[in-house]
Amino acid sequence: MISVQSYAFNTFTSQREFENDIIVNVSSHKFTQRLDNFDAQNPNTYEMRYLRNEVHFKSGGPIFIEVGGHWKIEPDALLSGRFVYDLAKQNKGLLLYTEHRFYGKSRPTNSMSTENLRFLTVDQTLADLAHFINAIRNDLQLNATGGVILTGSGYGGTLATWFRQKYPHLVDGVWASSAPVQAVHDFYQFKEAVGTSITFVGGQHCYDHIESTFKALEELNANGEHNRIRDLFNLCDDFNDDIDIQENVWLFFGIVADALSSVVKNHRSGDIEFLCNGIIANHSEPLETFAQHVIQYIPREEGECISANFANLIEKRSTEEWSDDNQRQYLYQSCSQLGWHLSSSSTKQPFGSSVPLAYFVRLCQQLFGFTEEITRNAVNDINTMHGAQNLRVRNVIFTHGTLDPWLSVGVTRSSNRYATVHLLPNASHSNDLWSMDYEEDSREMLFAKLNIKEAIKTWLTQRNKETNKK
Repeated sequence: MISVQSYAFNTFTSQREFENDIIVNVSSHKFTQRLDNFDAQNPNTYEMRYLRNEVHFKSGGPIFIEVGGHWKIEPDALLSGRFVYDLAKQNKGLLLYTEHRFYGKSRPTNSMSTENLRFLTVDQTLADLAHFINAIRNDLQLNATGGVILTGSGYGGTLATWFRQKYPHLVDGVWASSAPVQAVHDFYQFKEAVGTSITFVGGQHCYDHIESTFKALEELNANGEHNRIRDLFNLCDDFNDDIDIQENVWLFFGIVADALSSVVKNHRSGDIEFLCNGIIANHSEPLETFAQHVIQYIPREEGECISANFANLIEKRSTEEWSDDNQRQYLYQSCSQLGWHLSSSSTKQPFGSSVPLAYFVRLCQQLFGFTEEITRNAVNDINTMHGAQNLRVRNVIFTHGTLDPWLSVGVTRSSNRYATVHLLPNASHSNDLWSMDYEEDSREMLFAKLNIKEAIKTWLTQRNKETNKK
């Protein structure tokens, strides 16, 4: 058993300042964690960052924890307008947001070397959360004794679900929004789902136009017309500037496919329709129109060219110094445990065939020295440990938008009456994080949120009854 005294809290921003903006009621804190939770002889520690909103908390009330994933945590997740805020308010709870080790400001080591990244695992992260919850629950001055509820979006929801599975004695219930629970090495289903959602919302003509455009771009590449592609998409270099010609092609098509996929993943009403209208607007110059519109969705500084140079990507992602770019850590997790490589291996999607699994295998090899066999075995291991889509849990509610490309690796059917699944029509990834809106939310969305409210109330009531019996 880990004693509470082994861990320490440290408020490091009493002014409650976040990047020069004053966020009312949200404060930022540090919590001392062990670097290696499974080696008692390793004395090294690090400071895990977490956010805290106690505006509605009453002594003896419950703890609500939003579990962070592969991103820097931000205070807006704990503010009015978020459904988890409403849940904490309804139950007079303490509202917290934990940051994942190796992301944001929670930096366990002096660099992101591959040697150091071996401490970036799911099990280490879940153990961090266990020690944190144990300390919060045993803080006599705080007196947050009313139970623990975890919530999480995407990978954060995955962690919350796996935590309930592994540490059921520390948490009373979980709401997981758009949580992928099955690790997949070759996740070709993602692009299939993107195509299906584009067809459903934007129409078959939009799907067909994207498919024909990718075929045209692949023909340009096959014919060596790299300058044309460069000019269309404002690329920084030609594909044939160095020896990594094939890798450059894979990278370029991946960038374009990811840009379109992001529209579907982040879809709100009108987004996919706007995309489809934009790429089809000018039939006389389809490639030019397509490129000009898609470029808007590719992250970059205004006016900056787009790099599709594989060697430059490897150099950038090989940088071991800490920065605000979380991509090296995310890629390490993909290569070492989770997979989720968004290939175009399937013919049932509109993005051509120029983002093969081989591209991601090459990334894992060059960045971390992982062979494909290592990644495949690691993916199989994590599914064996956690059960993939056949996991057995109680007191968990799963919500998924039917347009979400991650739906195929989530829990879509309940395994028992204590684990509820809500499928939300015409919603995409984590569209349900906001407060209930009786004018805008669908009937299914409202029903799901009401069910979450009632379930949490039931879980906490049952927990307090059991506690009072002791």
